[in-house]
Amino acid sequence: SDTAAIIGVIRGAFSEPEVVEGRPIGGPADILVDRSWVRVAGTRIGDTLALPVGFQTREFTVVGIVDQGYFFFQPAMFVDIASWQDLVFQGDAMEKPAASLVLIQGRDLDGVRGEGWRIVTKQDGFNNIEGVQAQQSTVDALRYMGLLIGAMVIGVFFYVITLQKVSLLGILKAIGAPGPYLVGQGLLQVLVVCVVGAALAVGLAILTEATVLASDTIPIDFTTSAMTTSSVSVVVAGVVGSLLSARQVASIDPIIAMQQQ
Repeated sequence: SDTAAIIGVIRGAFSEPEVVEGRPIGGPADILVDRSWVRVAGTRIGDTLALPVGFQTREFTVVGIVDQGYFFFQPAMFVDIASWQDLVFQGDAMEKPAASLVLIQGRDLDGVRGEGWRIVTKQDGFNNIEGVQAQQSTVDALRYMGLLIGAMVIGVFFYVITLQKVSLLGILKAIGAPGPYLVGQGLLQVLVVCVVGAALAVGLAILTEATVLASDTIPIDFTTSAMTTSSVSVVVAGVVGSLLSARQVASIDPIIAMQQQ
């Protein structure tokens, strides 16, 4: 069966999602659904959705479609805040929490607190959603492991090439080419290869997002900052991994290298 995340909003507030089709929430029985849910479940404006309230169900009428994507890997749906409290807490709002997160606007609010509440930034609020930190830690671990593997592959690749060119590099040293110059040229080659590889990877990522992921079946978003950070990290990891071959170039003895020729 299809599942969705139900989010409560205050009608008319700035946090209310923009409706791209239909109308905004006008009553306690109205519900807004995301485009992703429409594609998955085939729901249309005017359809009725039955949501569980204890051992009973409560019917909501779809009045509009929004483009808000996913919340916690599930298509988002929006209802009036009072209806959401009935669905989630199913009890007296004076005895149970009325909301887990409230959006407010203003200046110099970060850090302000009171009895049972505290104002944090939007990013802090997102990071403290249950499960987000654990999932982000897993993704970061995979990213760092990928960078480590990339650095090792690039390092071994250029180290093998350096071993194959020991005699040629020795001859260059013998005719007057300084060691730092050869090391610099080697690192420049590594830098060019890494930059070209990163550019190709970014192009393939954009192409993948525009084709394979265009249907929104996978909740993923390639942001400019993420691609820039990943590209720079790959280039840096590649250069660091090639330092082993740079050390090999610097330690080449021209006489021994020429004898191997």
